[in-house]
Amino acid sequence: MRTEEIKEILEIIDSNTNKMDAGDIGSLALSIIAIVVSVLALIYEIRFNRSNLQAIYFEQVFGEYLKEKIPVVMEQLDFNSNGKLNGNYTKINKVFMEMIRKSGYFKYAKNDFYSELRQKTMDLEDHLLDLAGRVVPIDQQSCEKVKIHKEVENIFILINRNYHKF
Repeated sequence: MRTEEIKEILEIIDSNTNKMDAGDIGSLALSIIAIVVSVLALIYEIRFNRSNLQAIYFEQVFGEYLKEKIPVVMEQLDFNSNGKLNGNYTKINKVFMEMIRKSGYFKYAKNDFYSELRQKTMDLEDHLLDLAGRVVPIDQQSCEKVKIHKEVENIFILINRNYHKF
């Protein structure tokens, strides 16, 4: 008889452990939701911290160039009385090449951005070198200056667009 009592007790325990009441299901659901929310918050925090770090790098690398150096050298862009680009175009190239060298971090951290920035800067340099090597008629000089300023504007847009992507 003792064996039958033990079997009966085991059956009662087994049937009770396999049943979950509404409170248990609710607790389980809340636990799962809490875990999901915690994981999402952690992912968001990691992305936010990475964004802040890269924003600091953007400011350190590009801040001085965008606010001071590039606007100053761009003001000096002009043609001489012979229709040739004045020698200040070399200062423009120098400032942009210096900026590219200082932005080397992004070659590894954000290679697509770095490659596009480098290409746009090289295109600007090629355009300036092409203009410097020929005589530009007076009626085309302002058009050429506008093209150069547009290229520089596109470089600024690229930097700003990537700065705000984080």
